[in-house]
Amino acid sequence: MTNIPLWAQIVIAFIGSGIVGSVASIILSPILARQEIRKLEVSYRQKLNDNLLQNTRQHIDTLYIPINKSLSRLEDSYQTYKRRKAFLRSIRSGRVTVSPQRSPDEASAKTQSIIPACRDATKEALEQLHQTFGAFKTLMGEITEQSREIYLTSEFDERLRSFAQFLKAVNDEGWLIASTGKDIEEALRIDGKGFEKRFFDDMRYLKSYIKEITLGTTEVRKKPS
Repeated sequence: MTNIPLWAQIVIAFIGSGIVGSVASIILSPILARQEIRKLEVSYRQKLNDNLLQNTRQHIDTLYIPINKSLSRLEDSYQTYKRRKAFLRSIRSGRVTVSPQRSPDEASAKTQSIIPACRDATKEALEQLHQTFGAFKTLMGEITEQSREIYLTSEFDERLRSFAQFLKAVNDEGWLIASTGKDIEEALRIDGKGFEKRFFDDMRYLKSYIKEITLGTTEVRKKPS
């Protein structure tokens, strides 16, 4: 009878039969396979990125830059409208401080006297915003008419079209309803928090994407399954 413990005998038997090597191979094979797949995925994505940059670089000046300029004008117009509308509301609600300090009656008379000019300035900003949107809409139409959207990346094109349709829907519903100076003080659709958030979220995404395209730092992004 041997004095070697049973567990030791089993280990020795495994080693002698080559079972340990087989078990190790079974365990390591999936790991190595995943590593190889990962390498292939990285190589494939790098190839896609190289192709993306090569294709888009030819259309930066004639396509992406004009879109960026139009977006910037639209954003500036909206910001101007928001500032003027906020100032008009502040005056109407009496939250504006008149300098130099005056009696309450004189201060009230002073603020009331500038309300018409503020209404006109706000209405002018709204009309400018509407014209800027018209120019943006025209550019989108030209791009589609000339089939130049095929040179846009799928992800960017999808987001750009969604943004354009969002603005069109708001415009069709009548964001330019301020037909008189008094109407401009009412709450328009574009004054809402929902519109503001969607506008700036899309604007930030689109302009950042164009910047990445221009700098050559854009990567192919995997869509969620």
